[in-house]
Amino acid sequence: MSGAIADAKRGNARPHLAFMVRFFTVLAAGEVAYHGLWRPHPGFVSYLETLAGSAAAVLRLLGEQVVAHGNLVAGHRFAFSIVTDCDAVDAIIVFIAGVLAFPCGRTLRLLGAGIGAAALAAVNLFRIVSLYYIGVHWPNSFDLFHEGIWQPAMILLSFGLWFVFVRISFRRRT
Repeated sequence: MSGAIADAKRGNARPHLAFMVRFFTVLAAGEVAYHGLWRPHPGFVSYLETLAGSAAAVLRLLGEQVVAHGNLVAGHRFAFSIVTDCDAVDAIIVFIAGVLAFPCGRTLRLLGAGIGAAALAAVNLFRIVSLYYIGVHWPNSFDLFHEGIWQPAMILLSFGLWFVFVRISFRRRT
């Protein structure tokens, strides 16, 4: 039985408290770096433009006649801009904070963080593409899906991926 699990069954909350302190420390550092250093940086605009270009490329593969101009994805049927908070970085930071705070080997943490971040980025690209189609077919629902459904779903997905990571970590221990 894992030490953390045995401690929890005996009522020792120290490992859990240590995890929470590490999690919130990494989360705070990630959010400060993102909001204070990365978003004001000119490279952030390039990142948003790359997201727009990637979404436009996927949409063209799906038969849509769209182009990307900077952070704008535009077609004959709908156009929208990739702006701050369309980047999935907050969800990725939450996931990485959970992975890096979890008590397991460094290699597993780094591998988990990389794979999970890539998975969240891929889902975010799917999200952006789906928002184009929502804008085409249900334009009045665009804001609902963008802010009310997809953004919370991305955070929930980051926690779900973290639970998968934890499960894999425990399997490797036993």
